[in-house]
Amino acid sequence: MKVITQRYVQMAWLVRREIWEHRMVVGGPLLLAIVLVATGLISFFSPSHTMIDVNGMTPAQLLNTSDLAPIRAGALLFLGAIGLLFLSIANALQFFYSADALFAERTERTILFWKSMPVSDLETVLSKFLVAGVVMPCVALLAALITQIFLAAVVSLQFREFPEALSVFWSPWVWGNLIGLSFYMLITTMIWFAPVIGSLLLLSAWVPLSGPMRLGRSPIQLAILISVVLVIVEKLIFHTTIIYNLLIDRIGFRGYPAAALVNSSVGDIPTIGMAPMTFMTSASVWVGLLVAALTITAAVYCRRLSESRG
Repeated sequence: MKVITQRYVQMAWLVRREIWEHRMVVGGPLLLAIVLVATGLISFFSPSHTMIDVNGMTPAQLLNTSDLAPIRAGALLFLGAIGLLFLSIANALQFFYSADALFAERTERTILFWKSMPVSDLETVLSKFLVAGVVMPCVALLAALITQIFLAAVVSLQFREFPEALSVFWSPWVWGNLIGLSFYMLITTMIWFAPVIGSLLLLSAWVPLSGPMRLGRSPIQLAILISVVLVIVEKLIFHTTIIYNLLIDRIGFRGYPAAALVNSSVGDIPTIGMAPMTFMTSASVWVGLLVAALTITAAVYCRRLSESRG
């Protein structure tokens, strides 16, 4: 038990160090939150408000109706769109952080310092994986929830002449569904993006600092170059687009909705719902987890050999 506690404390310390050294983990979602909050305040104090149609209805018409379903759907769409913005920012940060994490410590020679510490290569790589795969999405979700509450308050002030409709807007049904779907997407997107993070960490640990294999100035450039070359070669030789579809499905999240979500509706307005059984029984999910495990193992091995490779 004491050994497990020590390992937990050490991993927590490594994760905190990564967050301290990479301020974008918190700075990215914080910046987006500030922009959205500022936009909401400008909209509130502006003499003319931007109107968004929900199923062909303006907000005033939507709040005036006796049918509560469009109000619920409109609230979910509005708040859900905010959450998707933060999810997009988190995915972009995950990509850039993972591609640079193990490469930067070699270029800055800080790897020599950390190798002198009683921290294994496995712990170091896992800490970086946890920051990219767990901490970043959690920070984005927290920032999204705070922003959603603030912007919901701004909307309530704008349409305070419709108290009955606003009571639906703030109802436990709306916020319960929103929070439940947000946490579900948090967990499932972590799993879905895990092989991408693992592959980028492997590339970050493998890219030589010099020599003929130094094809790009950074692992990000090399990742893009390898992807483009593989797609072009496959298309020219085999006349197929398997690699392209794999990249778009996984990195572009094109395959995520089919694996994790299901079409739903509130009244006549289409929304999305959770499909946990479909997700957990999807072959692409388990193959992705296997790829993540293999690439993380390979990244640990590459980091272990980094001193001799340079």
